[in-house]
Amino acid sequence: MRVAALPEAVVFAWDYPGATLLEVRIVRSREGFARDPDDPARPSGQRIVFQGVAGSFRDQDIEAGGRYFYTIYARRQGERQWTAWDRKRIVAGKPWRPGTAARLRALIHMRRRH
Repeated sequence: MRVAALPEAVVFAWDYPGATLLEVRIVRSREGFARDPDDPARPSGQRIVFQGVAGSFRDQDIEAGGRYFYTIYARRQGERQWTAWDRKRIVAGKPWRPGTAARLRALIHMRRRH
């Protein structure tokens, strides 16, 4: 499971082990990791943000700089039981201040000259 935290989204990508196509469920919270795959049914701040068989997911319902806990579950298609696959604690990327990109380019240019 690979994860990238951007200011506008958290992006997940994964490979399927072997040739088995898995159904994936991603549960997000701002309070902590899910205790089980059905945690979203309880009033604990958990929310299922993805469930499907794709090889990636982009969570755009986030706040730049926000802290999120993602619990990832998987199962073979047609099965009822979810298996815990991974857990990720993410701080979403902070947006750049105006002029930051220009300052970085200038700094890189100065370093190349010395």
